[in-house]
Amino acid sequence: MKKKQLIGLAVVLALVLGGAWLVHQNQKKSFSSSGRTGDKLFPEFPINDIAAIQVTTAEDSVQLKRIGPGDWQVEERGGYPADYGKVFRFLRNLWDTKIVQAHEVGESRYGQLVLLEPSSEEGADRSKMATVVTFSDEEGKELRRLRIGKITYNESPDSGSGMSFGGKGSRYLLTSTTEGEVFEVDEDFPRITGETDSWPTSFASLTARPGEWILKDFIKVVKPKSVEVSFAGGEKKGWKLVRDKDTDDFRLETPEEDETLDTAKTGTYKTVMSNPTFKDVLTGEVADVDFSQAATAVITTFEGFAYTLQIGPKNESESTYPVKVQVTGDFAKEREIPEGTEETEEVKKSMDEEFAAQQKVLEDKLAAEKKLEPHVFALNTWSVDVLVRDRAELMKKEEDEAATDPGATGIFPGEGGVIEAVTPPIAVPPLNPDPENASSGTPPGTGVEGDEEESSGEDE
Repeated sequence: MKKKQLIGLAVVLALVLGGAWLVHQNQKKSFSSSGRTGDKLFPEFPINDIAAIQVTTAEDSVQLKRIGPGDWQVEERGGYPADYGKVFRFLRNLWDTKIVQAHEVGESRYGQLVLLEPSSEEGADRSKMATVVTFSDEEGKELRRLRIGKITYNESPDSGSGMSFGGKGSRYLLTSTTEGEVFEVDEDFPRITGETDSWPTSFASLTARPGEWILKDFIKVVKPKSVEVSFAGGEKKGWKLVRDKDTDDFRLETPEEDETLDTAKTGTYKTVMSNPTFKDVLTGEVADVDFSQAATAVITTFEGFAYTLQIGPKNESESTYPVKVQVTGDFAKEREIPEGTEETEEVKKSMDEEFAAQQKVLEDKLAAEKKLEPHVFALNTWSVDVLVRDRAELMKKEEDEAATDPGATGIFPGEGGVIEAVTPPIAVPPLNPDPENASSGTPPGTGVEGDEEESSGEDE
């Protein structure tokens, strides 16, 4: 081999080795661990200065805005109140989030860690896009920004199912306060002792869907006195149920001839709308519901509330009804004292104070529920179905009555109508059997002596 060829080969080998070294260094630089384990994610998180939170994904976006102390609203829902408990827990948990491990990561790895900026561009790979949370002050100045990326587990997933068993989740985060560092933190937020509702429980539970952030408090009907339902259009027939005491069963106010109320069905109206839930507040075009053909339900209570609900056409795909509500209250102005009852000044003062406190609770409840009146709600079907029943659905059907009246079918017990399984009595031999029958082994009184004689005769 010529000298020039050897020199050429040496140069090529050097270039290959140098390239491999550069690739190795770049890979090392693109994901190498650094310190900061145990440090807070945001060492100086300005929690008291935050006046707006924007959560964005490739599919959705929601903006939460503070309008007063402990008072937030959801901008995409026409300023409807946000659940302050959810907002507060998210801010507190983020403020307390600590770094498990910090990595020096190059931008070329962001897609692999699901940390790319959300984009609605056609053809963009949304599976690699982060959930982005932006925190701003009252003037709209950005205070902090966070990208929430991929979740991993510290125990390998099952190779067959792809599921992780027993592994503790970690989440990759990218903050606006550091450059070139991706932080690994615990996926789950710490649960606060004594809290029954701790949503959001993890980074995975954070959502950009506006309906998940709204305050879900709704009317709560207590001790209904009457329930009246009417229908526009004439396709269904209305009805009214009433009762005199909150311990009574409901009855039809004006029963018609041959109508028998099915009390098994009307029992549910004792707790009607006692804890209804709604999925979302409807705004914009979706709130433009034609209530001219709506069902109208009027519920009165023994406490003095009256609720009028307009119920629009059922949304089959969402399993909801659009509902508008109006609330009024007519409460007792003075405490009723049973005739002949004498009260000392001390007792009277105590009873009057208790009555005043109860009335304040009712007035506060009325004020809170009247704030619902301007809005249209998407109520879950199970809360509303009982209020859109046709009158005939509340009555006993002929076959139901026949089932409870044997004479209606002409079939009676003993004629194939009712079959009873009866265990025949078991004869128990006496403790002191008759000496004369003891040898035969036949219990006395069985009436088989003759048979035994015949048998004996044959043996002879």
